[in-house]
Amino acid sequence: MNRYPEEYTNLKAILEQSPPTPNNDDERKILSFGCSTGEEPLSLAQLYFPSPSVKIFGVDVADKAIGAASEKAQLEPDGKITIIDGRINSPKAYGPFDIVLANSVFCIYGMRGVPYQDITYVMEHFSFDTFQNMLSEIDSYLKVDGVLAIHNSNYNFMDTQLYV
Repeated sequence: MNRYPEEYTNLKAILEQSPPTPNNDDERKILSFGCSTGEEPLSLAQLYFPSPSVKIFGVDVADKAIGAASEKAQLEPDGKITIIDGRINSPKAYGPFDIVLANSVFCIYGMRGVPYQDITYVMEHFSFDTFQNMLSEIDSYLKVDGVLAIHNSNYNFMDTQLYV
């Protein structure tokens, strides 16, 4: 829970300063891309965006993660948190989003007990082109003037075609 409090606080300030899009009943949407077991969506809903007008979405592709995240989503009433199985549905169908977070999603580090434990050169398994293509897809989930927040990546966003 609350893994990136400084980032979440900054995003809250940005959302509070930006006007909602007309004709959407002031509803705001935030996507946790690669939400894993749901701590990030729950942190966002409970600690930073408790207003009923802010909906939190999480997407992942791993069975165990989706199951755990779905259980955590039930801790928030009235469907405030929606968990999406990214193998079945695109987050784009739930957007557009004011904010998309991709925290520790675009990184692979060798660690004991995980499939990538023997990786010493990330580009062998996750190319820069793959990173850039995934970012382009995620960018398409955002509203105009939406915010894409990336934390902890093996590649630098400023090297991509999206960086202006």
